Amino acid sequence: AEDLTLREVAVDALGNHAGTIVVMEAKTGQLLTVVNQEWAIKESFKPCSVIKLVTGAAGLESNEIADDGSIVGSSSSMKLDYAIAKSNNAYFQQVGKRVGGDEFDKTARDLGLAQKTGINVPDEAVGRLPRGNNNARNYSHGDGTEVTPLQLAVMVTAITNGGKKVVPKFGTSEAPSVVSSDVNLSKKSLEGLVPGMNGSAEYGTAHRGIDASLREDGKTDGKTQVAGKTGSCLGHGSWVGLFAS
Repeated sequence: AEDLTLREVAVDALGNHAGTIVVMEAKTGQLLTVVNQEWAIKESFKPCSVIKLVTGAAGLESNEIADDGSIVGSSSSMKLDYAIAKSNNAYFQQVGKRVGGDEFDKTARDLGLAQKTGINVPDEAVGRLPRGNNNARNYSHGDGTEVTPLQLAVMVTAITNGGKKVVPKFGTSEAPSVVSSDVNLSKKSLEGLVPGMNGSAEYGTAHRGIDASLREDGKTDGKTQVAGKTGSCLGHGSWVGLFAS
């Protein structure tokens, strides 16, 4: 059943903004609340800078990003953690151009984009990927890609679940299921994204909106355990703002 307390908090958080919020248990796919189901499940949107997680995963998987987070053979000294946290466009455009469109599309599919999540709701949107289009902005701004907010929830939980893609479910007591036993990406590639996602909340683009005391262990040392990625860009004829965590 829907958690009505969570729903009230989510509705209050949206305030006067037109939007949607998906709250899902990361380990099971159980949906605790979805505000505006139409937009969350049946409409697809440009992912803006959240797409950088796909580019980063593709770069790690293809060894275009070194173990220390630098771009192999690049004169830039920027590292992956900082690039994710600060949402640096140039870093991900460079990685994306090296990886190429085919590898990018494959990684996006591995993470659950451009396919149905399998939720127990009809008319789920599929979204799309920029097949055959090697525009650098595809890798930094999400040009050419459309996703549902629900797909983003599945993607970020797969990253932090060690590669398990859950099937989102409304109001069911069934045992948790997964789309596949593992995402077809190495755990090393997935784990390589998480410090930057933590950094987004600690010191990066999500810093102002995150309570630094949000920790499972109860400590308040300024380092939150929230792992996420922001995005903001023009889409659907308006500004689109996203936070997937």
